[in-house]
Amino acid sequence: MGSSTKEPVPVSSLESNKVSLETAGFALSAIVREATGDVTPLALEHRATVCCLLEPSLPDQVVGDPLRLRTILVDLLSSAIRSATAGEVKLSVFPSGQSEFTLELTFEVTVSAYAPLGGPDQSAPDGALAPAKKLAQGLGGELEVHSQNGTTPVFWCRIPVQHSPSHRSVQTRDISAAGTPDGHEKSSVRILMAEDNSINQRVGKLILQRAGYLIDLVGDGSEAVEAHRSEPYDMILMDCQMPTMDGFEATRRIRTNSHRQPIIIAVTANALVGERERCLAAGMDDYLTKPFRREALCAMLGHWLPASAAAAVPEDAPKPRPATVDAGGALDTTALETIRALSGEQTPDLLEQIVRLYLEGAPELIASIRAGLAAADNDQVRLAAHSLKSSSANLGATRLAELCKKLEMAARANALATEVPALPEVEAEYERVCIALQHEAGVTA
Repeated sequence: MGSSTKEPVPVSSLESNKVSLETAGFALSAIVREATGDVTPLALEHRATVCCLLEPSLPDQVVGDPLRLRTILVDLLSSAIRSATAGEVKLSVFPSGQSEFTLELTFEVTVSAYAPLGGPDQSAPDGALAPAKKLAQGLGGELEVHSQNGTTPVFWCRIPVQHSPSHRSVQTRDISAAGTPDGHEKSSVRILMAEDNSINQRVGKLILQRAGYLIDLVGDGSEAVEAHRSEPYDMILMDCQMPTMDGFEATRRIRTNSHRQPIIIAVTANALVGERERCLAAGMDDYLTKPFRREALCAMLGHWLPASAAAAVPEDAPKPRPATVDAGGALDTTALETIRALSGEQTPDLLEQIVRLYLEGAPELIASIRAGLAAADNDQVRLAAHSLKSSSANLGATRLAELCKKLEMAARANALATEVPALPEVEAEYERVCIALQHEAGVTA
């Protein structure tokens, strides 16, 4: 059973008997996601963010009319977005009654900030929702808008569906019997990571694999858009700053050119005021800062994905050793212990591999910064400093990461001539980091 891939039908056609109702099996979560994707352009126009919350006990596979249900949800969400003054529009889905063969679903849409559509009293659906109400009635349900004396309205409908023979719940819908390389249960939840930094790719992929997810990697925004066209990803972890096409543009293209809408989490090293709002305005669902930390990443996925979508990390997973700062002060070893804790039978020398990646790539980035400074090329300095900052932070080189951040911010502000650390300071700190990393990982230059 799958989701609808057709366009929503015009509900006015029901009144003229041009459309007959259908009965088919479908994935409830997919229909909800497609409906929220359909209204994304309207939400962006009204500076509103749309989120959805499905009650975990709901079955994912049900039997009903997926195309008409999607049409109703699009109309509900559109009316709510038009009534919102920016802010959040939330669609909640929960069961409101069931029998042996049927399940009544309630779809409730609320807004965080409200501008009346047509006067203070909206106790009945406005004209734009009258056809959708008729369509809901045709499905055996009801649709209303509740508001009194101009208060924030609640848009809702109740639609009956039939239980699927498989009767699987959202919590367990993506669990398969396959095993991960280390022998643990594996989820069929598919995640795409769009990230241009090889160290971030390696660390992020291992965290997700150990948590039981299926993970694919791409290196820039254009590759993410193309991958989304060909694969049904449940979530995209989208780096904001990438070459060729950044994560903001990639997200806008996915949101406006596709009816299959994944959850998109912004991943950025810029913990700046207004950055989260910029990500949400581009159509992303949430925001995660780098460097990757296993607890934060898994908590984010646990919030957005079904509760049992991935197998738990085994209790006997290696535990990080107590963190220390090395004698030279170049490294905070918390990050190194996180990487050591990800090592397993397949990658016992993981830290050594990642350190070698860093030592091979960092000199090229420093050379790019040097050339960009000589040519007064702000974009070249910004991109190279951003990448070196991210890699350094992942390995605990916090002072070097901070120096790179200053370079990046100065390049972004076109202030390279006056507001940056001298390049020799960056190079000297890098030499200290190299010595400390070689000692920690047991590698030579």
